[in-house]
Amino acid sequence: MEKFEYINELMPFYQSLLTSRQNEVLQYYYFDDLSITEIADLLGISRNAVHDALKKSVNLILKYEDKLGLCLSYKKRMQLFEELKSLENSQVDDIVNKLINMEDQ
Repeated sequence: MEKFEYINELMPFYQSLLTSRQNEVLQYYYFDDLSITEIADLLGISRNAVHDALKKSVNLILKYEDKLGLCLSYKKRMQLFEELKSLENSQVDDIVNKLINMEDQ
């Protein structure tokens, strides 16, 4: 998976562990698709400061995933839910749908 997509995937799991500035920089870069120069101008900081914040924030998110594995475990659970749904049992389907809804809250 491309790093850009991977960071986008990890953000919902770990953004609350980052500072507001780290979240802001990551949001602009990864979700709003702004360049480092555009972010620097918007925030009134140097391009180097934006680059450093991006690097530090990405490294933190990757470290969190390496230690906690929240995203990986979520993907595994979703895969198991899909396998259960393929059993075509209405009671199982109901339970699986409830579990999926709980995951997405």
